[in-house]
Amino acid sequence: MARRQWLTLGIVLTGALLTLSCITPCLSIPGGRLSRGEPAATATPLNATECEAAIKRVDEKAMAFDNDTFTVEFTGLELTCYAAQNLGPSAPLASPKITFQPGAVTVEGDLTGPIRGHVSVSGTIQAVAGKPQITFEAASIAGVLIPGGWLTSVSDSISEMLLQSKANVVIDTIDVQAGRIVITGHQRHP
Repeated sequence: MARRQWLTLGIVLTGALLTLSCITPCLSIPGGRLSRGEPAATATPLNATECEAAIKRVDEKAMAFDNDTFTVEFTGLELTCYAAQNLGPSAPLASPKITFQPGAVTVEGDLTGPIRGHVSVSGTIQAVAGKPQITFEAASIAGVLIPGGWLTSVSDSISEMLLQSKANVVIDTIDVQAGRIVITGHQRHP
């Protein structure tokens, strides 16, 4: 595969991680419960006890997505621990870190193959037409900046995937604050 295709693959995988870590698992798993997969290839530098408690909080909070109305808050620590626990050995990303700043989300980690290097993707998440919409604004792999056209294409693809997720959940607002993300919404009844 050409280098350009591997860079695109890296961005797509990182975008998928951002989506899965922040929104999609909580919306698409029956009963709102999240399941834990194999440990990540490289352990998170966080305290194991602290991470286990954070993962448990994510599982408990995710159940709220089944309520008629919900407000769910996740911290960067909770989602970082969840991502580290659930990536599994097949994902080429180790040591994930998810951070929230007012209006912005950043996902970082180390690509483990076929390209190796630190990857960083930042962007915004907002509610559009009842579903999360992700817009990637900046990305780099091993210090190489990814062109904006690719980011737009990946953003559009991820947003399209989210439009097809759990149809009965309507996201009203997504508020990204320092250190946390707050999601409000309701169930659509037929």
